[in-house]
Amino acid sequence: MKDQVKLWFEKPLRGMKNFFKKSEAIEIPLKQEIEIEIQDAGGFITAVVRLGDYRKDQVRINATSKTLEVTGQKEGRAIQAKDGYYKEEMSGEAERKIVSLPHEIDPNSVKAKFENGVANIVMQKKVERRFSR
Repeated sequence: MKDQVKLWFEKPLRGMKNFFKKSEAIEIPLKQEIEIEIQDAGGFITAVVRLGDYRKDQVRINATSKTLEVTGQKEGRAIQAKDGYYKEEMSGEAERKIVSLPHEIDPNSVKAKFENGVANIVMQKKVERRFSR
């Protein structure tokens, strides 16, 4: 048995010679996430949403009186034909960010504009009505 172990370390199998060598690092690009910045601008609240690598048609924006929700969803589909057989692959990823707003807003007043991977959202603050007697 000792001779077999000695032989293994002295004369490794073909192809195994470089097996334990340190390989070069592979650079994997980081996924760009959705980022949200909220600013109070007088009677309005503005949000700048950086969509990362999501397109406009892959993003959904929902506002309630106290929160802003941004959801990005990607779906991929590939069909491959080979030797009379079809192979179909489907993939998807989703990201969801919810932020609390500094003041209550009127959800019906929300307006968004998309340009170059950035959504600029303007939300009107809810007006507090005070009744006097």
